[in-house]
Amino acid sequence: MSEQAGRPRGVDILMDDFARLVGIPGMAFDDRNICTIEYEELVLELAFVGEDAGIVVRHPISPGSLPPTDNALRMLLQANALSAAQGLGSVAFDSELGELAWFDRIALRGLTADGLLAALAWAARGAGIWRRELVRLVGEERSASPDQSSLAISDVMLFRG
Repeated sequence: MSEQAGRPRGVDILMDDFARLVGIPGMAFDDRNICTIEYEELVLELAFVGEDAGIVVRHPISPGSLPPTDNALRMLLQANALSAAQGLGSVAFDSELGELAWFDRIALRGLTADGLLAALAWAARGAGIWRRELVRLVGEERSASPDQSSLAISDVMLFRG
C-alpha cells in the first residue's frame, strides 16, 4: 500500500505502532494518504503530505460556526494570529473541499507512536479551543475582539510533536 500511495514504509510502521498504542487495529492511511480519527469528541483528519512536510491535521469548521457580525473576518484573523503564534494551529480556507478548517502540522523527524499521541492531544486542544472560541463569538451580539483568555500563554503546553 505504501508504494501505491507514495508513503515511505516508515510512515506506515509509525501508524501501525500508533494503532497498537491506542488499541485501534487496522487504523492506517488510505490510498489518498488520509486517516480520519475521533479524538476527544473532535473529528481529526490526518493527511500525510510528504517526508519534509509531515502530517497535516485538519478539523472542519461548519459555516454556522462563523460569527454573524460585519467584522467576522477581522475577528477570525485576529484569533488566527494569536493561535498560530502560540502553536495552536490556524484556520484557513480548504480550497479542495470548499470549506473553512482548522489546520496544524506534525513533523515526522524522530516521531514515535507516543510522540504522535502527544501531538494529536495538542492538536485536539488547539482545535477544541478554536471550536469553543467560535461558539463564543457566534453567541455575541456585538462586535468584539476575540477573548484572548481562552488562549492564555499559561495554558500552552511546552511539548510539540
